[in-house]
Amino acid sequence: MNNLDNTSARMKILDTLSRYAWGYDEADSRLLMSVFCEDATTAGKIANSGNGWGPFNGRDAIVETLLSMRSGQHDVRRHTFHTFRFEQIDQKNIEAFFYASIFVTKDAKTRIATTGKYHALMQNENDGQWRIFSLDVELDASF
Repeated sequence: MNNLDNTSARMKILDTLSRYAWGYDEADSRLLMSVFCEDATTAGKIANSGNGWGPFNGRDAIVETLLSMRSGQHDVRRHTFHTFRFEQIDQKNIEAFFYASIFVTKDAKTRIATTGKYHALMQNENDGQWRIFSLDVELDASF
């Protein structure tokens, strides 16, 4: 892959991950459906606790679960993703590693709820969109 294609792919991947964050934070099923492959999987855990969630398999089940989780959170959530690292990039597949800081606002007070690391396997599907095939999350603390 040449540098121009590589940069373009990275920007599209960052856009997909941003749509995931916006989709979750705003409980937007359309955005969430747009970021996962049909046969995607996801799971997560809270470091050093034995607590976690998933695995959930299939886009519909993942989106339903994420929206259910979000509906139980009665505050404003803001996922911010940063410190990206991409590996094994080719025309159709990429492995992305990145950190998250998750902010919560309630009663006009904002705090960091938790931080964590994400690992995503992403695929460039036939329509040219990069989507999440597998997403594993490890949060540093309970939120």
